[in-house]
Amino acid sequence: MGVPEQTWLLHDAQMDFTQLRIEHWVQYNLFTWQWWFLLAILLLPWIYWWAVVDKRRLLAIVTMGLAVSATANWMDQVGIELGWWFYSYVPTPIFPQMLPVNYTLLPIGFMLLYQYYTSWKAFIVTLLAMAAILSFGFEPLFTWMGIYQLLSWQYSYSFPIYILIGASHKYIVDWIITFSNSKH
Repeated sequence: MGVPEQTWLLHDAQMDFTQLRIEHWVQYNLFTWQWWFLLAILLLPWIYWWAVVDKRRLLAIVTMGLAVSATANWMDQVGIELGWWFYSYVPTPIFPQMLPVNYTLLPIGFMLLYQYYTSWKAFIVTLLAMAAILSFGFEPLFTWMGIYQLLSWQYSYSFPIYILIGASHKYIVDWIITFSNSKH
């Protein structure tokens, strides 16, 4: 049994789209000030993070960051695929997601939150502030810079999602650490 013809048509369309995206990226993204900005925020915050991370709690903190990164990347892909938003500038042509946010800013932000605010009360209060800054500060800034384009999404939709990500991931990581420690 072979691959249905429709599958090959989809594959060919995907390859054509990828080629178009690469050509667009080379012509309109590469070496613009937005590209340099995105490259800087993809790489530089990791230097700061390594300097301040509590190395004694590294496993728990990194687990938080990896979980946030996976969730952010998945949600970003859903939003792009459903046409809720898109990015006019990206660091690489292959991934349409916002890599500097999904792999650097959000994970580092949530890892620092997890590291410095261990009690639930302090964590939630700070999480609310962080969600507001991300939703109503950083997202509009990225829009103003021409990087982030909203289609059928609003900044206010992101606010509860950031809270849900932070609270659920803290709960899961805390549970994993407690479970792991109880087995020793």
